[in-house]
Amino acid sequence: MTESTNTYRPRVVSLPGETLLEVLDEHGMSQAELAQRMGRPKKTINEIVKGKTTITPETALELERVLRKPSAGFWLRREQEYQESLARLDEERRLAGYDAEIAKWNVPFNELVKRKWVQPATTKIDRTRELLSFFGVATPENWEALYVEPQAKWRRAANVSEKTGKVAAWLRQGELLGQKAHAAPFDKDVFSAALRTIRASLVVKRKLTDILPELARLCAEAGVVVVMVEEFAGAGVNAAARWLSQERALIQISYRYDRLDIFWFNFFHEAGHILLHGKRELFIDDDGNGPDHKVEEAEADRFASDYLIDTRSLRTFLAGGTPTVDDVVRFARTIAVDPSIVVGRLRKIEVVAPAFGSELMVKLGKNAKG
Repeated sequence: MTESTNTYRPRVVSLPGETLLEVLDEHGMSQAELAQRMGRPKKTINEIVKGKTTITPETALELERVLRKPSAGFWLRREQEYQESLARLDEERRLAGYDAEIAKWNVPFNELVKRKWVQPATTKIDRTRELLSFFGVATPENWEALYVEPQAKWRRAANVSEKTGKVAAWLRQGELLGQKAHAAPFDKDVFSAALRTIRASLVVKRKLTDILPELARLCAEAGVVVVMVEEFAGAGVNAAARWLSQERALIQISYRYDRLDIFWFNFFHEAGHILLHGKRELFIDDDGNGPDHKVEEAEADRFASDYLIDTRSLRTFLAGGTPTVDDVVRFARTIAVDPSIVVGRLRKIEVVAPAFGSELMVKLGKNAKG
């Protein structure tokens, strides 16, 4: 959640010079006498009073010596508050100019508020400020460079404006969770070993509460953060893989489809991207391959498929003809996976009907929602 930016602040803090005039009046001292005692031109004191000249640390110390009270720190804080109020007015003018452009992002702001990712906004300027703060960018141009251009490479242009804002918000929340998570520096060998352990011990479990803590721990020890973030309706995103830094990778998975077999395929698919592909790319799994990533997606698909059910074992299993549900259960037991994973694979390669093995499918459940 972002820190609230809706705290009340006066639009303009009074001039420090106004306070100086009050203090001079209390001392029965004129601007001319103050200038003489400070060894400054009278014009300089008058410019401070009118806000044309700032109170510098040197000036603040001289005021403290001559007037004794208030302290130098008081004068510097007054100057800082005043300058900040001016800066905020300038910012409000800039933010007002961003409103029309940000409205085109299609970011589901009300849903972000509901999820407590941002604070409620009572004005368009507050809404704009909240969105820029959530995404960690100063201007719409920065946002487009970080979230629009990578997605434009990924999807056909016709789909970008419809989904970009939702996917961007989903990706950003993953980044924020990933930045908070502890992880060791990335080690390819340690991650490969972690995947083998995960395949050997976790793919037979059926509850996310039994899977996620151990999965996250094993991956974090290898430099890969794993997070789950609920998708937005209509975004069509399953999972994503990217690098948060040169030493930390992120695998982000949504709850879309609500199936255990798809969860595991998505996880190993993104793990394949981490091991096989470059650190500068963003990989988004959304039911279709982008024009620039068909090869990488095919490689990640093969990685996930082979990790869960190796080709030789599957070929041997299918050599006996069209399997029954009981056959699937026995086969799953021999290769140490949940039967739903086998059903999902058979459906994918169209060996069985789309409704085959429905009784074996396991709901993912959102009992570990991130």
